[in-house]
Amino acid sequence: MIKYGEHNRLKVNREVDFGAYLIDEDTQQEVLIPKRYIPANTQVGDELEVFVYFDSEDRLIATTETPKAQVGEFAYLKVIAVSRVGAFLNWGLTKDLLLPYREQKRKVYTGSHYLVRIYVDDKTNRIVATTKVGRYLEDAVLDELEIGQEVDIIVCDHNHIGYQVIVNKKFLGLLYENEVFRKLEPGEQTKAYIRKIRWDDFKIDVRLQR
Repeated sequence: MIKYGEHNRLKVNREVDFGAYLIDEDTQQEVLIPKRYIPANTQVGDELEVFVYFDSEDRLIATTETPKAQVGEFAYLKVIAVSRVGAFLNWGLTKDLLLPYREQKRKVYTGSHYLVRIYVDDKTNRIVATTKVGRYLEDAVLDELEIGQEVDIIVCDHNHIGYQVIVNKKFLGLLYENEVFRKLEPGEQTKAYIRKIRWDDFKIDVRLQR
């Protein structure tokens, strides 16, 4: 099954003047990859790693471009325009990502960056973003995390205590100011280590050094 909003590995099934059709061999579902995204010397039968999404005309297409995040992931994205339907975010693809007004925790502004989660809207079946990320963050759990474990973090807001971070794209964490010895930028992704798991509120403290 072709998963849209995600990376797929698909086989080149047939060529056309404007590109090629890729196929998922399990379901026999096809998707178009426009000619400009096809690597040189690609032939029928080759497999390509592609990202599948809807283009500006709401057609399902494949691309070899790599987005900054895919469905189910968090990202720190820049608003490039605001319209009557919402804000549009640069997520690294030709078509910008919509952040609907109903999914804005607070008003957003062109030129600013915001932490968002990308998901598929059940009502419209479209790939969109939300700044209401709290409902997607999970409580820390014993069987996934342990003290000293290396994790991936996304740097979020900064205050007098330190930096709020997203841990492993799932959990909310805190990096204390006195644990930081270099400048961190909002949206930066880096490695960190679990310092403490606060079971009273299921949050995680991390540090940049072991």
